[in-house]
Amino acid sequence: MVNKYLEGQFGHCPRTLCDNQKCLPVGLSEKLRNSRVKIFCPKCEEVYMCQKTKGSHSGAVTATNLDGSYFG
Repeated sequence: MVNKYLEGQFGHCPRTLCDNQKCLPVGLSEKLRNSRVKIFCPKCEEVYMCQKTKGSHSGAVTATNLDGSYFG
């Protein structure tokens, strides 16, 4: 998990002021099928929806249908 974070595989914060801060996956509910996985920015301490990427070459998270309870 640490290596994936350091490589930026979970995506970056969409805010300009965070200067492409690497994000972490987070689930807002432990119940199945309650909410999708989101990303947390440790710099601005905000939670964002995952963005779909148009190419597989970017390496960013495309798990828009992944259940948030996977990460807890």
